[in-house]
Amino acid sequence: MGLDARGGVSVVELLIYGPLFFVCGFLILKHGWRREAWIYLLLFSNARVIGAITHVASELSKTPNTTLHIVFSIMEAAGMSPLFLATLGLLSTAGQHTLLDDQPRIRMLLRILKLTAHGALGLIIVGGVLVGTSKVINTINTGIKLRHVGVIMFIVVLWLTIVVHGIYWSNESRILKQRRKVSFFLTKYTNAYLSLTSQLLVATSCALPFLVVRIIYTTLSAYAPTGIPEVTAGSANLAAFNSTTGSFAAYLLMSFLMELVIVGDYVATGLTTNLNQDYESSKAVDEEAFGLNTGANAAYAPAYDSSQSSLRK
Repeated sequence: MGLDARGGVSVVELLIYGPLFFVCGFLILKHGWRREAWIYLLLFSNARVIGAITHVASELSKTPNTTLHIVFSIMEAAGMSPLFLATLGLLSTAGQHTLLDDQPRIRMLLRILKLTAHGALGLIIVGGVLVGTSKVINTINTGIKLRHVGVIMFIVVLWLTIVVHGIYWSNESRILKQRRKVSFFLTKYTNAYLSLTSQLLVATSCALPFLVVRIIYTTLSAYAPTGIPEVTAGSANLAAFNSTTGSFAAYLLMSFLMELVIVGDYVATGLTTNLNQDYESSKAVDEEAFGLNTGANAAYAPAYDSSQSSLRK
């Protein structure tokens, strides 16, 4: 058997996310393990590589292989969780040492959202396994219901992420400069703006519309007909959104390309953002403007009103 259009996309995914896996590893080393956004991007890249390999292997197999089909179907659905967690990770990093310290409720909400995203992922995986392996109709219906619950949890996480994102922008002046603004690099030769670098908060803003489209596709796919005989769950009107047998155009535009834009946005942000500049510049400002005997944590010393620091201008 040869590869169909979806198989071709899997080959492209392998060529893209294979190298990105190592780029994400570099970003983890660059920013540190506590900046978790790029850890989740590495996990997402890993899921896409595994899904692509099993999908291609399934299509090239001379005989139908249920195990391969189940694996790439689960990897397809499992990708949503790392994308959400990467977005929440960027927001967590953007609020470090400022907003999250001042408003512990936001920190707690971010933790709850991360746990909810993990729970949704678990339900979708269990549901996918039940649907793919069971021959008992009641068990298959249970798996479908678990997938529905998982998708609903993702919708709740998305809505609350947008709310938190709005809170961040309403407190934008309190976030450290490298984490909130778009930076321009001015050359000494041309005295002109050369390039535009998206920082963490701006990068999140750019990614959210694409994440909304991606979750819409996931929701429609979850409620599309399964194609399994005697299983009546799903609306026939949503057949085009079946992630396996549905419209290739819908899959390409609402799933593959949306993910690619989001991952590209976050990776580019990681490559062009130097979070350590926040700490280095803060020490210089403190020593010069306030005459402090700075130590490791001098940038956030309580001896002065940090809201007046030029870091946040």
